[in-house]
Amino acid sequence: MKKILIAALSLIAFGMNAKNLTKTGAEANSIIEGAIELRINEGNRIPSFVLFSEDSGIFENELFPFLKEELEIESEFGFTLKNTVTDELGYTYVE
Repeated sequence: MKKILIAALSLIAFGMNAKNLTKTGAEANSIIEGAIELRINEGNRIPSFVLFSEDSGIFENELFPFLKEELEIESEFGFTLKNTVTDELGYTYVE
């Protein structure tokens, strides 16, 4: 199984004008383990972008359970994968 090193998350954002807060290094890792950069929607605290370190990340089949746990989403709600794209370097992006 291919490890997702970069997960660009297209999550529901409340408000088109909401500012994103960028967290890096230890601060990003304290929010999501293994993250080296996070962009968080200031209005609802949902990450819009997560960059994992090269030796960290999650497997594709772990993405939705990971998001449900990290975002504390109730079990009756879920996610639908719209698309995945793998670039020429082998990084996988999800929408």
